Amino acid sequence: MGLMLRYSIDNLSIISKCLSAGGIISCATDTVFGIMCACDDKKAKKRIFAMKNRNVNKPLQYLVSNFDKAQALIKLSENAIKIAQQEWPGALTIVGESKVPEFDTLAVRVPDGPIIELLDVFGMPVAATSANISGQAPLSDISEIAAVFGKELDYILDLAYHPNFIEPSNKPSKIIMDLNGYISVLREN
Repeated sequence: MGLMLRYSIDNLSIISKCLSAGGIISCATDTVFGIMCACDDKKAKKRIFAMKNRNVNKPLQYLVSNFDKAQALIKLSENAIKIAQQEWPGALTIVGESKVPEFDTLAVRVPDGPIIELLDVFGMPVAATSANISGQAPLSDISEIAAVFGKELDYILDLAYHPNFIEPSNKPSKIIMDLNGYISVLREN
């Protein structure tokens, strides 16, 4: 069962080690509560797909702590760079041509709030999705996440104890696609 941890520097280190060892965690982002694992852990990603009843053809997005790390994952046109610099950190996901050999395209986001500290401590992107069963509304608090996914999560990180905590908006991020220099909106937020 997922152990509940309050935000602390020590607990960020525990969560980082868990992710490195193939663990799955949940915590708040600026948009919705998420379920996450190390981006390069195929076994953990399969577990996330199974626990959410998610279609395996619907890839997970990658969360990173800053613009440079996002740009290392996807090719961005000048227009997308301008948009990202205005919107990140924040509720914008950009789907772009992947620099990761595993994918043709990749969805990347730089979230706002204390999750950036976790991403910095972990040091690499996390593969993430909203905390919900696919097709249902995102769960909006930790007790719901524990009730639905607690047995399948290694940890639930309570970021509400962070001094700069941002309550999730409970709205998914806007998604834009940047391919061949053309920007299209896939989802408004």
